[in-house]
Amino acid sequence: PILEVLQLRIKPGVSLQDGAVLKALSEVREKIGTNSKFYCCVENPRLLFVLGQWESLEAHLQFVRSPERDGILSVQDDLLEFVYVIHMEFAGMQALPLDANVIAITRLFINPESNHLKEFKRKLDEHRQLIVEASKPHNIVEGWCVDAAESEKEYWMFSGWKSVEEHSKWEEQTSAESKDYATIKNHYLGVEVHHGTDLEK
Repeated sequence: PILEVLQLRIKPGVSLQDGAVLKALSEVREKIGTNSKFYCCVENPRLLFVLGQWESLEAHLQFVRSPERDGILSVQDDLLEFVYVIHMEFAGMQALPLDANVIAITRLFINPESNHLKEFKRKLDEHRQLIVEASKPHNIVEGWCVDAAESEKEYWMFSGWKSVEEHSKWEEQTSAESKDYATIKNHYLGVEVHHGTDLEK
C-alpha cells in the first residue's frame, strides 16, 4: 500500500472549533475509503496533515483524474486550500504511531549526490535504534517519497511522542552525545519537522 501525505491550509475566516472542517474531511474520507487520519500542526494550527492509505500510487492518481473528484472534494472548497501531497510505501495505517499524543512528521531533503546518499543511509541505519527506543511503545514509519524527481531525494519519518518537548529534548541530547549522529545533517539540503495532534481526539 501507499501512504498519502497531504498538507492543507485552513482558509482565512474559517475556525476549526465550529466543526465544519472535520465534518468535510470526514465526508471525503468516507467517500474515497482511504481510512485517513487528520492532524492539526502544533507549530502552525492553520495547517493540517491528512494521512491516508491507497492501494497504489496509480490508484490515487486515477482518482485525481476521475470525473468524480471535483464533486467529492467540493465540500472542502470554502474551508481548505491545497499545499502539497507526497506518497511513500508503507505497511498500512496500523503501522503508523496513531496512538501517540503527538506525531512527529519529519521531511528530509537529502543531497542527491551519491556520496551524501551513501553516508545518510549508513548513519540512519547505525542510529535508527536510538529513535526506536526513545519513542517506544510507538512505531516508527519511514521511507522515501516515491513521486519525487530523480534529482530530488526526500526521506520521511513518522514517530510518536508524549509531547513536542519530549521529542525536542531527545533530539538535542542525542545530537550532543553522538557526534556521528549530529553530522547526519551534513547530508541534508533542508529539513522540515512538524508535530501533529489528532483532530478526532
